[in-house]
Amino acid sequence: MAQTFVRRKSRLRVKGLKVKDREKVKEAIAISIQNGNYTTRDIGVDVGKDHSTISRYLAEMEREGGWGIKRDTNGNIVVSLQKQLAQQYRQLDKEPFNQLPSIQKWITFLKSGKTPASRIRYVVSVVYGISNQLKVMPETIISYGIPIDAAKRKEIAIEYWQNFLAWFNTAYPQMQRTNTINAYRSFLAAHNINFAHGEGKRYVCQLRRKD
Repeated sequence: MAQTFVRRKSRLRVKGLKVKDREKVKEAIAISIQNGNYTTRDIGVDVGKDHSTISRYLAEMEREGGWGIKRDTNGNIVVSLQKQLAQQYRQLDKEPFNQLPSIQKWITFLKSGKTPASRIRYVVSVVYGISNQLKVMPETIISYGIPIDAAKRKEIAIEYWQNFLAWFNTAYPQMQRTNTINAYRSFLAAHNINFAHGEGKRYVCQLRRKD
Protein backbone atom coordinates (compact mmCIF):
# COMPACT_ATOMS: atom_id res chain seq x y z
CA MET A 1 0.00 0.00 0.00
CA ALA A 2 1.39 3.36 -0.95
CA GLN A 3 2.08 5.58 2.03
CA THR A 4 0.27 8.87 1.93
CA PHE A 5 1.98 11.96 3.29
CA VAL A 6 -0.20 14.77 4.54
CA ARG A 7 1.38 18.19 4.68
CA ARG A 8 0.38 19.95 7.87
CA LYS A 9 -0.52 23.59 7.61
CA SER A 10 1.60 25.87 9.74
CA ARG A 11 -0.29 27.35 12.65
CA LEU A 12 -0.85 31.06 12.30
CA ARG A 13 -0.31 32.82 15.59
CA VAL A 14 0.21 36.37 16.77
CA LYS A 15 1.55 36.81 20.30
CA GLY A 16 0.66 33.18 20.98
CA LEU A 17 -2.95 33.55 19.86
CA LYS A 18 -4.36 31.75 16.81
CA VAL A 19 -5.39 33.90 13.87
CA LYS A 20 -7.40 32.86 10.83
CA ASP A 21 -5.19 33.97 7.95
CA ARG A 22 -1.88 35.48 6.92
CA GLU A 23 -3.46 38.93 6.54
CA LYS A 24 -3.95 39.05 10.31
CA VAL A 25 -0.26 38.36 10.80
CA LYS A 26 0.58 41.16 8.36
CA GLU A 27 -1.75 43.52 10.19
CA ALA A 28 0.01 42.71 13.46
CA ILE A 29 3.39 43.40 11.82
CA ALA A 30 2.11 46.72 10.43
CA ILE A 31 0.86 47.74 13.90
CA SER A 32 4.19 46.73 15.43
CA ILE A 33 5.98 48.99 12.95
CA GLN A 34 3.61 51.85 13.78
CA ASN A 35 4.50 51.33 17.43
CA GLY A 36 8.17 51.93 16.67
CA ASN A 37 9.64 48.48 15.97
CA TYR A 38 11.79 48.74 12.86
CA THR A 39 14.03 45.65 12.90
CA THR A 40 12.95 42.09 12.12
CA ARG A 41 14.11 41.02 15.56
CA ASP A 42 12.14 43.71 17.43
CA ILE A 43 9.02 43.05 15.35
CA GLY A 44 9.43 39.30 15.94
CA VAL A 45 9.64 39.76 19.70
CA ASP A 46 6.55 41.97 19.60
CA VAL A 47 4.33 39.65 17.56
CA GLY A 48 5.77 36.36 18.79
CA LYS A 49 7.60 35.09 15.71
CA ASP A 50 11.25 34.51 14.85
CA HIS A 51 13.01 37.18 12.82
CA SER A 52 13.41 34.99 9.71
CA THR A 53 9.62 34.50 9.57
CA ILE A 54 9.13 38.24 9.98
CA SER A 55 11.60 38.85 7.16
CA ARG A 56 9.59 36.62 4.82
CA TYR A 57 6.36 38.40 5.72
CA LEU A 58 8.00 41.81 5.20
CA ALA A 59 9.28 40.76 1.78
CA GLU A 60 5.75 39.73 0.83
CA MET A 61 4.27 42.96 2.19
CA GLU A 62 6.88 44.99 0.32
CA ARG A 63 6.01 43.23 -2.96
CA GLU A 64 2.29 43.79 -2.43
CA GLY A 65 2.90 47.52 -2.13
CA GLY A 66 -0.22 48.41 -0.13
CA TRP A 67 1.46 48.27 3.27
CA GLY A 68 3.88 51.12 2.69
CA ILE A 69 6.82 48.86 3.56
CA LYS A 70 10.30 49.78 2.37
CA ARG A 71 13.45 48.08 3.66
CA ASP A 72 17.18 48.77 3.59
CA THR A 73 19.93 46.35 2.56
CA ASN A 74 19.88 44.81 6.05
CA GLY A 75 16.17 44.08 5.82
CA ASN A 76 15.20 46.69 8.40
CA ILE A 77 12.31 49.09 7.93
CA VAL A 78 13.14 52.45 6.36
CA VAL A 79 11.25 55.16 8.22
CA SER A 80 11.31 58.88 7.50
CA LEU A 81 12.95 61.14 10.08
CA GLN A 82 9.61 62.87 10.66
CA LYS A 83 7.93 59.56 11.51
CA GLN A 84 10.81 58.55 13.77
CA LEU A 85 10.50 61.82 15.71
CA ALA A 86 6.72 61.42 16.01
CA GLN A 87 7.20 57.89 17.35
CA GLN A 88 9.81 59.04 19.86
CA TYR A 89 7.38 61.68 21.12
CA ARG A 90 4.62 59.06 21.45
CA GLN A 91 6.93 56.84 23.50
CA LEU A 92 7.58 59.76 25.85
CA ASP A 93 3.85 60.15 26.48
CA LYS A 94 3.54 56.51 27.55
CA GLU A 95 5.98 56.78 30.46
CA PRO A 96 4.15 56.91 33.84
CA PHE A 97 5.94 59.97 35.28
CA ASN A 98 5.30 61.88 32.07
CA GLN A 99 1.56 61.42 32.52
CA LEU A 100 1.47 63.72 35.53
CA PRO A 101 -0.39 66.94 34.59
CA SER A 102 2.53 69.26 35.28
CA ILE A 103 4.95 67.07 33.31
CA GLN A 104 2.49 66.67 30.43
CA LYS A 105 2.21 70.45 30.17
CA TRP A 106 6.00 70.79 30.25
CA ILE A 107 6.51 68.17 27.54
CA THR A 108 3.94 69.93 25.35
CA PHE A 109 5.86 73.16 25.95
CA LEU A 110 9.12 71.49 24.90
CA LYS A 111 7.56 69.84 21.84
CA SER A 112 6.28 73.22 20.65
CA GLY A 113 9.89 74.39 20.64
CA LYS A 114 10.94 71.34 18.58
CA THR A 115 13.07 69.97 21.42
CA PRO A 116 14.34 66.48 20.47
CA ALA A 117 12.75 63.57 22.34
CA SER A 118 16.15 62.50 23.70
CA ARG A 119 16.64 65.94 25.27
CA ILE A 120 13.11 65.92 26.69
CA ARG A 121 13.74 62.51 28.23
CA TYR A 122 16.91 63.81 29.86
CA VAL A 123 15.49 67.02 31.36
CA VAL A 124 12.39 65.20 32.61
CA SER A 125 14.67 62.67 34.33
CA VAL A 126 16.38 65.59 36.10
CA VAL A 127 13.08 66.88 37.48
CA TYR A 128 12.13 63.32 38.40
CA GLY A 129 15.34 63.16 40.45
CA ILE A 130 14.58 66.47 42.14
CA SER A 131 11.02 65.42 42.92
CA ASN A 132 12.18 62.06 44.22
CA GLN A 133 14.89 63.56 46.43
CA LEU A 134 12.55 66.17 47.92
CA LYS A 135 9.76 63.58 48.33
CA VAL A 136 7.24 65.88 46.67
CA MET A 137 5.21 65.67 43.47
CA PRO A 138 6.26 68.07 40.70
CA GLU A 139 2.77 69.61 40.98
CA THR A 140 3.64 70.66 44.52
CA ILE A 141 6.86 72.34 43.42
CA ILE A 142 5.05 74.69 41.05
CA SER A 143 1.79 74.92 43.06
CA TYR A 144 -0.11 73.39 40.15
CA GLY A 145 -3.81 74.26 40.28
CA ILE A 146 -3.50 76.26 43.51
CA PRO A 147 -5.04 79.76 43.28
CA ILE A 148 -2.12 81.86 44.53
CA ASP A 149 -0.35 84.78 42.87
CA ALA A 150 2.70 84.40 40.66
CA ALA A 151 5.10 85.87 43.21
CA LYS A 152 4.09 83.30 45.85
CA ARG A 153 4.36 80.42 43.38
CA LYS A 154 7.85 81.60 42.46
CA GLU A 155 8.84 81.87 46.12
CA ILE A 156 7.72 78.27 46.76
CA ALA A 157 9.57 76.97 43.70
CA ILE A 158 12.76 78.76 44.79
CA GLU A 159 12.53 77.28 48.27
CA TYR A 160 12.28 73.76 46.86
CA TRP A 161 15.18 74.51 44.54
CA GLN A 162 17.39 75.71 47.39
CA ASN A 163 16.51 72.65 49.46
CA PHE A 164 17.52 70.42 46.58
CA LEU A 165 20.77 72.33 45.98
CA ALA A 166 21.70 72.02 49.65
CA TRP A 167 21.53 68.24 49.27
CA PHE A 168 23.15 68.24 45.81
CA ASN A 169 26.16 70.31 46.91
CA THR A 170 26.80 67.89 49.76
CA ALA A 171 26.24 64.69 47.79
CA TYR A 172 28.07 65.79 44.63
CA PRO A 173 30.40 68.67 45.57
CA GLN A 174 32.51 68.36 42.40
CA MET A 175 29.65 67.95 39.91
CA GLN A 176 28.57 70.75 37.60
CA ARG A 177 25.01 71.96 38.21
CA THR A 178 24.47 73.66 34.85
CA ASN A 179 22.34 70.92 33.23
CA THR A 180 20.32 70.47 36.40
CA ILE A 181 19.71 74.22 36.67
CA ASN A 182 18.66 74.48 33.02
CA ALA A 183 16.25 71.55 33.35
CA TYR A 184 14.63 73.03 36.46
CA ARG A 185 14.34 76.50 34.89
CA SER A 186 12.71 74.96 31.81
CA PHE A 187 10.19 73.11 33.98
CA LEU A 188 9.33 76.30 35.86
CA ALA A 189 9.12 78.34 32.64
CA ALA A 190 6.52 75.92 31.25
CA HIS A 191 4.38 76.93 34.23
CA ASN A 192 5.00 80.67 33.86
CA ILE A 193 7.58 80.87 36.65
CA ASN A 194 10.38 82.85 35.05
CA PHE A 195 13.61 84.48 36.14
CA ALA A 196 15.18 87.66 34.85
CA HIS A 197 18.72 87.47 33.48
CA GLY A 198 21.10 86.59 36.31
CA GLU A 199 18.29 86.23 38.85
CA GLY A 200 18.68 82.47 39.16
CA LYS A 201 22.38 82.79 39.99
CA ARG A 202 21.50 85.14 42.86
CA TYR A 203 19.60 82.37 44.65
CA VAL A 204 22.52 79.97 44.19
CA CYS A 205 24.91 82.57 45.62
CA GLN A 206 22.58 83.16 48.58
CA LEU A 207 22.71 79.44 49.32
CA ARG A 208 26.52 79.43 49.20
CA ARG A 209 26.70 82.30 51.68
CA LYS A 210 24.40 80.43 54.06
CA ASP A 211 26.70 77.39 53.83
